[in-house]
Amino acid sequence: MQLTSAQSSLVVMAIYLSFALLELACTRLFAKDEQTRHDGILEVVSTLMLLVVTQPLILFTVGAIGQALVPQYANALAGIPFLAALALFLVFEDMMQYWWHRASHSFSWLYNLHRAHHNARYM
Repeated sequence: MQLTSAQSSLVVMAIYLSFALLELACTRLFAKDEQTRHDGILEVVSTLMLLVVTQPLILFTVGAIGQALVPQYANALAGIPFLAALALFLVFEDMMQYWWHRASHSFSWLYNLHRAHHNARYM
């Protein structure tokens, strides 16, 4: 089964939404011990910034760089089966999260943006 670009985007958004709902249901997202109102507001604002600003900026920037540097690889993975695409997405997305988090601890200018994540007492 091959998906169009729009369908693939919807699948990716559905995956994120599913994990968000799972986290909300299983982790008491806004009712953790010692969590303050400020902590909850910070989490909401951080999540919205990630979804509305950071991730789209990264996707468009990487797409533009890829198109400029290696245009011959455009749509190189378009013909792979859905389950293979899903597996690749989950593996590479997880790796990207790991490296982004690690970079946030390694570079002072990124840590200044990231440190609020560690300021909550329940962390």
